[in-house]
Amino acid sequence: MSAFRSDFAVTLARDPVRLFAAARYWVNQFEQDSAVHGTTLPSFLFPPLQTPANGIQSLSEYLTRYRRLWEHPRTSWRLYVFGQNRHGFDETLKQSDCLLSLVELAEHVGAPSSTELLTSVEQFLALAEKPPSALQNLTEDEIFRMAQAIRGTRELLDLLRRIRFAQLNSNNETSVAECLALHRWEGAFTLPPSMNSMRHAPFVITKKGTCRTPETTAGDMTISREGFMLRVPVDDFDTIGRTSFDLSAHLLRANLVTQAGLDRIANNHLDSHFFDESVRCIISAFYYGDLREQLTTALQPLFPSITTVGPEAPSQNQMRWFILQFLPNLLIHDIDQMESPRSLSYHLERIVNRAARLLNWHEATPVPLPVRSGPIYLLGDDRAHAARETLALQSEWFSSRRSLHTILSHTDRPAYTNVTPLTPFMTYLRFNAGDEIFMGILLRTLVQAWPKLLKYWKSKGQSTSVPAKARQEVRNALDATPSPTLTQEEVATLKQALDHWRTSVHSSCPPKDARNPNHRGKTYWGSIGLIDMLQTQDHMAWLGRAFATADEFVAFWRATSWKARSTGRIYLSADQRDWDLCPRQPPRWTPQEGENHRNTLLTTAEYARNTVDLLQAKHLIPLLCLFLELTPMEQLRGMKAIPTPNKDWRDEAPLRRSHAFESLRIIYESGLTHTSI
Repeated sequence: MSAFRSDFAVTLARDPVRLFAAARYWVNQFEQDSAVHGTTLPSFLFPPLQTPANGIQSLSEYLTRYRRLWEHPRTSWRLYVFGQNRHGFDETLKQSDCLLSLVELAEHVGAPSSTELLTSVEQFLALAEKPPSALQNLTEDEIFRMAQAIRGTRELLDLLRRIRFAQLNSNNETSVAECLALHRWEGAFTLPPSMNSMRHAPFVITKKGTCRTPETTAGDMTISREGFMLRVPVDDFDTIGRTSFDLSAHLLRANLVTQAGLDRIANNHLDSHFFDESVRCIISAFYYGDLREQLTTALQPLFPSITTVGPEAPSQNQMRWFILQFLPNLLIHDIDQMESPRSLSYHLERIVNRAARLLNWHEATPVPLPVRSGPIYLLGDDRAHAARETLALQSEWFSSRRSLHTILSHTDRPAYTNVTPLTPFMTYLRFNAGDEIFMGILLRTLVQAWPKLLKYWKSKGQSTSVPAKARQEVRNALDATPSPTLTQEEVATLKQALDHWRTSVHSSCPPKDARNPNHRGKTYWGSIGLIDMLQTQDHMAWLGRAFATADEFVAFWRATSWKARSTGRIYLSADQRDWDLCPRQPPRWTPQEGENHRNTLLTTAEYARNTVDLLQAKHLIPLLCLFLELTPMEQLRGMKAIPTPNKDWRDEAPLRRSHAFESLRIIYESGLTHTSI
């Protein structure tokens, strides 16, 4: 496509009619963004400062001054935690101003300076007020300047949107700087371009090895961002389906992972052997009662094929992902946003409508017959809804990871709403690693490294090998902790929890054979008690009948969900009655195995509660956060707080990613503070 070529801007600049149309289009984009988001150009980038003592007038200028993280006075001191090895600080992090600085943007498009780029952009946008006939006979120099302006205009609008989306997604718990750091570190600051804009400017020119890289990571999915346009290769359309629903679902799953890092929502398999029975009960809501009607009402206007049967019906692969995986994960996320669950009917209505919006904004390029394989692209819209909705979900999930009360089962949560919040570093560690690995890191640190950490930081109190800022922060936390040491009884209790975590709690992919203990799957204990709490709200009315107790509902669920069905296919058609909780799957365990599994989950929930109890009662959370954040990596390995890494550094990858996130957050926060944004 021509929009992927940089010389396309010159082609536009040479054609008076197309140049005029491009100017009108981009003027409209800036005006619409200003109306919707309250931004203006260029005062948003250059807010007035009352006391510009350092001479810095904008976030762009501030970030440009510290192009490399380790040159920044507030982040360079943090590098001592890595020693001589700076894993995690790759090319996308070295230039902290990339995609967020006018100076860097000007260099990228070839403008002499940011001031001249802004001047050229303003001149280009002013062409919208002139007739096309007035744009004829431009000189070669004017054509070159307009071509630069056309490329710069798209990136300038993206720059504004990155900051504005971060502002919209921030709240009392999550700052603008944290939202920016999440977008940069998880999604490389990409914003899928609008397909309407293809005729009016080339896409962002991506290049491997830079922060504008087309490469991305999405587990076992091969995905790239050519021109920041999400590109997903498909080996066989007969497998993923050809309907608009199939293609949108496939792109939504890819975008949740590559732009927002939401593997837990996009790829969490809730039907694995290691999940509490309550989760399966929740999934039952997607097969009985009024949910089918809710789904049909929300989706059919957008995807007419959703209720068809036969060759024109959506792919079973996409339906299974959407109904068995994505919707239940979104439901659990929605419940986690609140201190206590409301009725399940209330949550179902919210998540069905949200899922419909997300699918709608992830429109894909159509696939003509008889094409059997090839790439599909995300068709962005002029308001960047796909990015905005995805980033909003990301910030909500990040916020819910800040409090340790959400790591407990629902039975325990009501008594833990005032737990000391985690630091941004630790919040991201939990966001990235998941609860199973995160709790394992906490237990390993408390059991195997805590006395050594206390000794290390007390002895380093006067050492010059550790930066003064780190020494002072830890010293303040130690002074604020009444009793930082652990008793023998406390260590013994924590060791029991750690032993249980090592043998019974799993964090890898779902098992191929749940009866084989060598196949590990994710353990989820958080849903314990959820059915009881939801049942008190609406008595399971969503099943079309009420239940006196949660046990009565579970008994009903067990009696209906394991019956063999002929085909086990999933439809939303009212003519189809062939719905089942786990189609074509036999019971995963015998009654005795099921009871053992339930006891394992109850034990896991108990150890999680005891650990949070101890941390909260002894006021250790701030100190624990600082120890993991500021202690050098080699020291943590020597103390066995983290395992000895293999050659790929995978065992300590969550900590290294958290350090990279935190460094970005600090520099963005400092820049936002200096420029009053």
